[in-house]
Amino acid sequence: MHEFSLAKEIISQVGRIIPVNDLPQIQTIKIHVGEFSNVMPDSLLFAFNSLIEGTILNNVRLELEIVALKVKCNICQQVHPIQTNSFVCPNCNSRELQLFSGSELFIESILMKDN
Repeated sequence: MHEFSLAKEIISQVGRIIPVNDLPQIQTIKIHVGEFSNVMPDSLLFAFNSLIEGTILNNVRLELEIVALKVKCNICQQVHPIQTNSFVCPNCNSRELQLFSGSELFIESILMKDN
């Protein structure tokens, strides 16, 4: 389950961004996860929560925003949401598509507690 490695990397990245003295002030970490990123959201949440248990990040909430899989057609130039089992442009039936969104995995924001 590679979600544990991803959760460890998220925690590591947050540690590089936020000074160590401010880590207990983190309330929420918001992550964008693409539908086509090969990440299982429930497994990522489980891994993250397991890794932070008993640490100074114990009360941090990981919030996932799922990014829809969208493609851009090279023929008609339209951008459409698409199902992973149907890589055909719904506008012109072309198979000449490029990925527009849905493969991302990144930290969108870190929300700190008000003091």
